[in-house]
Amino acid sequence: MSAVETEPHAFLFWPKTNLVVMPLQSYGPAPFLGSVGVRVAPDALTEVGRIVHHSATRGDDAATERTLVIGDKLYTLSWLGLSVNDLDTLAPADYTAF
Repeated sequence: MSAVETEPHAFLFWPKTNLVVMPLQSYGPAPFLGSVGVRVAPDALTEVGRIVHHSATRGDDAATERTLVIGDKLYTLSWLGLSVNDLDTLAPADYTAF
């Protein structure tokens, strides 16, 4: 399930690097709540990484609402905070909790 189904602003396609980032919620044996980055190629889709907004004090995760690119950084926003990640690898760089 993804917010992209009802909110097109939740979807990001960055053509410079052929990167798609969208929020994802999955349930079952491997539950996930966050954003998934996928690299688009002519013959394949490859998962680059996943971004999770987690609150240690609350003990839960939050769905990401928006994603944007500034320079070579990818920013994701949720009601828990703002995450900064590397645009190529989605490796975490910084996180500001609200």
